[in-house]
Amino acid sequence: MAPSRHSKIRGSPAVPGGPGAGRGGWRAPLLILVALCMALVTVAGARQEETHARERTLRFQPPGAADCGLRAGIVYQPAVEQELSLALDLYLPPGFQGERRLPVVVFVNGVGYRDLKDWGQYTSWARAAACEGLAAVTYQATPNRAADDLDALMRYLREHQAELSIDAENVAWWACSDNVQRALPLAMSPARTYLRCAVFYYGMPEQLPAVVRPDLAICIVKAGVDTPALNERIDRFALQAAGANVDMTYIVHASARHAFDLTEDSVRTRDVIQDTLKFMRLQLSPELQKEAEVAAIERRARLAYFRSDWADMVRAYDELTRIRPNDGEAHYRLGYARIFLGLYREAEVAFQRAAALDFMKHSATYNVACCRSRLGDIDGALAALRQALEYGFENRALIKEDPDLANLRADPRYGELMKEWLEKRTNSGQKP
Repeated sequence: MAPSRHSKIRGSPAVPGGPGAGRGGWRAPLLILVALCMALVTVAGARQEETHARERTLRFQPPGAADCGLRAGIVYQPAVEQELSLALDLYLPPGFQGERRLPVVVFVNGVGYRDLKDWGQYTSWARAAACEGLAAVTYQATPNRAADDLDALMRYLREHQAELSIDAENVAWWACSDNVQRALPLAMSPARTYLRCAVFYYGMPEQLPAVVRPDLAICIVKAGVDTPALNERIDRFALQAAGANVDMTYIVHASARHAFDLTEDSVRTRDVIQDTLKFMRLQLSPELQKEAEVAAIERRARLAYFRSDWADMVRAYDELTRIRPNDGEAHYRLGYARIFLGLYREAEVAFQRAAALDFMKHSATYNVACCRSRLGDIDGALAALRQALEYGFENRALIKEDPDLANLRADPRYGELMKEWLEKRTNSGQKP
């Protein structure tokens, strides 16, 4: 062993009775002893957590959990030596007879423990998920190939989804503790389009991902009295996800310790578990996914507006109007973007549709007049402007200065129309 830092500084050997005795000489062995004790405590704590996960079950068990269907020992990665093959267990809702394809929750084995699929934590979580009408998968993996094993599992599920009665394109990942270190970076890959949501319980990689997938719904659960350094990383990732405008549920169980879902039988613990199950069920539901897809298009359209990216705004709102043909606002904004691109004929059609749907009817009709003026249709523009005024368009300053109406203002009928409008306003007691 190298000499201690203290004995080196003092210039005296750390031996009993020597010059350093009673001062710095005893400190190095003491520090080593303290560090050793701390390491033993850490190892003991990790082993205790592992024992909890192996033997204890979820603090919330829904009615019917014991009646879930189980197809155990399905080999998803065969090996020449049978004992080296990797298997999965498939949990199904009580009474399920294969009448439809179920969304899937995969409980990620990121640490690569072969027997993890049989731990009480995983079997009870899987049964709870199955009671939500979902299929649940626990599986074997190997420590040095856990990421590859996960990809192999997902390939197997996609290739055998018909016979398993699952929808392998509609998947959630659930990971806790050290498993999050592997699961989270893999989940951030946009290539994994089958992954619709992910749940991360009291875990986080040392290195946060450079990019957070904006299309992946995330549930993060933090145990409030867990390791401070871990919780600080969890908080930073939550801020990162919020900055990416991710559909995120962030649950802080303020009084909870690590592995609270197994060790703390409290009202709050049961509430957190049920919220997590609800999150997965809703995120994997076709109704919410359809809404989320439309919302993503609308979000893209609005962000394009803030960037003045009129071409992308047109593409997004054009797609949105096909999905929601009776959305007057979408038609209006599509017309707005088309005007900036000089697509006046197409913009006129969009504004007419918005007016027909009674969305900002006066303003939409005014924009019809602008489009027609730009296209040289003076008669049509005057008719549309008259109609806009009758619908209540009142921005006189804009009418006088709008470059889109320059062609119109050169026509004497424009002056007559404006004079007539002003007289009507005066006679009705309105300000001219």
